[in-house]
Amino acid sequence: MVQRSLIAFAVLSALVATPALAEKDEKRKPPPLAEEPGWDFTINLNAGVGRSTSQFNPENENAVTKDLNNSGTTTTKGVVFPLLRAAYTQQDLKTQWFLGNSLDNVSRGEFQLEAGVTREFDSGTRATFALFPDLPFFGETWADPYLIDEAREKTDVKNQGGRIALDFIWGLPINLKYGFANTEVKKEISGQSQGITRSQQDLLVRDGNFHRVTLEGFVPLSKNLRLTPSLFYTRGDLKGKAMASKEFGGRFAMNYNRNRHFLTANISYSQTSYDASNPVFMQEQKDKKLGVFALYAYKEPFGWKDFSMNLIVAWSDTRSNIVFYESDVFAGAVGLTYRF
Repeated sequence: MVQRSLIAFAVLSALVATPALAEKDEKRKPPPLAEEPGWDFTINLNAGVGRSTSQFNPENENAVTKDLNNSGTTTTKGVVFPLLRAAYTQQDLKTQWFLGNSLDNVSRGEFQLEAGVTREFDSGTRATFALFPDLPFFGETWADPYLIDEAREKTDVKNQGGRIALDFIWGLPINLKYGFANTEVKKEISGQSQGITRSQQDLLVRDGNFHRVTLEGFVPLSKNLRLTPSLFYTRGDLKGKAMASKEFGGRFAMNYNRNRHFLTANISYSQTSYDASNPVFMQEQKDKKLGVFALYAYKEPFGWKDFSMNLIVAWSDTRSNIVFYESDVFAGAVGLTYRF
């Protein structure tokens, strides 16, 4: 199980795409890739605060755990960070190349810096192919999370992958998405401090691949309001069988767009089961996760053309039959976006 430092802030970076989405989305027919061909840039600056309670939050305040029967120390941190999206739309307005945070991920509160292309076909189907690279300084965890009464050592986590999305399939309100990610822990010594055997330590190895399939539909209730229910399945095919997992879940989203106001909010729930008994806790891990995400954008504040102000709140809570794996994460931020 790998969590990034202050993972709560990951969702905040979706703000970079908000102006374009707020301006064009939520119609009864697919929104155009762009109003005109050529380049489009979005620059976003955010300031926020995050609170995290998780044994896998690699902050110094959380480095020492007295025992394995708690979910870690609660840490709070403020962050100021800039973001950027660049897109180029070809003359036919059917193909768009992009680099940065994708509009497709905004309403789900997901973060990944990616490069890719979207192509719209005559059938109405819109296909997206994108790759996301490993980003230095964005992935850290504990080399041995189970070390007691001593400061745990940080280690880097390498994450990279890609995704394929088919939206408005044959012009219908149906989307199908597949995502792939490879994760690798640079120094993996999980369980070494617990005196377990080498074969038992192998059960805790966190290197491997993640696959997610999502089926999504959307219901336009009016010109300004749309509901988007979805189901997803995630397979964590990790080398350590006690870390390998199957997750089933669903998400219900609402998008509202009227004049200068845009609001998107969703609630998600999932259950995760693991393939083998954890040798540290002598039982198979089972998790239940509840998450809430909301983003509000206001266009042209104070009469500033091409600017938007953003407010975002995200919260997730994971409950497990093993207390060590429980977590509670909250993040909030405000941002100012300029699009040109």
